[in-house]
This record gives sequence, C-alpha cells and structure tokens, in this order.
Amino acid sequence: MPKQRRERKERDGKLAEDVCFYLVRVATYFFVLAVGLFLPKIRGFFGEKSVAFFLSRLDPAKYKVLHNVMLPAGSKTTQIDHIVVSNYGIFVIETKNYGGWITLYFHRGFYHQGRLKS
Repeated sequence: MPKQRRERKERDGKLAEDVCFYLVRVATYFFVLAVGLFLPKIRGFFGEKSVAFFLSRLDPAKYKVLHNVMLPAGSKTTQIDHIVVSNYGIFVIETKNYGGWITLYFHRGFYHQGRLKS
C-alpha cells in the first residue's frame, strides 16, 4: 500500500475517533443535564407511588382513598396527592420525597409549603 494512502487512512481513522469521542462527550453532557433537570420529578413520582402503595393496603370498607385530585382555586387549579376519607376524619396527604423539615404556613387565604434544608 502506498505511503500516502496509508497516511490518509490513519488520518481518517483518527478523525473518526475524534468525532466519536466528541459525540460521546456531548451525549454525556445532555444526559447529566436531563437527569439534573428531571431528578426532582422522578423522585417525586416514586415518592407518590410509594405512599399510594401503602394507602392501597387500608381496609376499603373503612377508608376511601383518592389520588391526584385536581381542585379549582379561583382562576387556577391546585393538586392534592392523596385524600383519605374515613369515619375518623378526612386526611389530606401531600407527598414530598426529600430530606429536611417541611413547614406549612397560611398566607393571603392559601396554605403554602416551605422546606428547611438539614
């Protein structure tokens, strides 16, 4: 094989390696970015499903369990993760899947939640 052809093949091979390496780096960057953006939603989803699993084990003769309830709030809507209705009371459960303290405060006619990181 002539020397020029061999050098061109080596150069083309090196270029292909560089392009592949670059594409892997870009894909890795976007993967990390996507995980960072969606991780809270993913954790929240699994937290809600975990609570729903345990609530589903309640005696259906004594407890009525509602999940993902949307209610109108003026011109907007609000979402409640779980509502448990029984002879013992009505329990509204808001699921959070992160560490720290959850605080609830009333301001301008609405309850708001906040988080104190530990």
